[in-house]
Amino acid sequence: MQTVTSAQMKEIEHRANANGLSYSQMMYHAGAKAAEHILQHIKNPVGKIAIVLTGRGNNGGDGYVVAQKLNEAGLLVLIIMAEGTPKTQDAQTYFGHCKDSGIEILAYHPAKANILFMGADIIVDAIYGTGFHGKLNDTVRSITRMANNSDAKIYALDLPSGLNADTAEADFDVIRADTTIAFHLLKPAHIDPNAKSLCGDVHCVDIGIPHEFDQ
Repeated sequence: MQTVTSAQMKEIEHRANANGLSYSQMMYHAGAKAAEHILQHIKNPVGKIAIVLTGRGNNGGDGYVVAQKLNEAGLLVLIIMAEGTPKTQDAQTYFGHCKDSGIEILAYHPAKANILFMGADIIVDAIYGTGFHGKLNDTVRSITRMANNSDAKIYALDLPSGLNADTAEADFDVIRADTTIAFHLLKPAHIDPNAKSLCGDVHCVDIGIPHEFDQ
């Protein structure tokens, strides 16, 4: 089973972008395919409550696409920004689309979030993805604890936040996902026995990158 490190995945994305598949298109495909997988596993989605947790990078951008797709499918979607508004241009674009769609977007506030988490049917983790290393900061740690303590089904985009893609080292408060939706190819942590209980069921989706760019 082929795996790629986070650095190798960045290089694959760079090749794809250089050959006509833009980063924005890859982000859209990732979010759309993730949302499609989530919707396949939700019975009667209309009216279900989905919380999408977004970071400031491209994983957050994937999350904004997921939020828009779940909203279009009739779920009641709420976006909670873990660390503020997005910093990358592509993520900003899909953040804007969510705002234009009328999806409620909130900055993280512990007291409010705790109540919201308790009522959620699903939680989508789009905070860090493969971009995590080291330790979670206090704010994100508070969020991941609430998510893990909720009764919602948790879907992680690419990787649970708090899990290192290459080494499978995990922060104590790493997201404990029911399902992890990997993008394009698996990363080492997806198949590491020590991370199995954190990733849950791992499902890899196509984000439009031709496999000729894997080499």
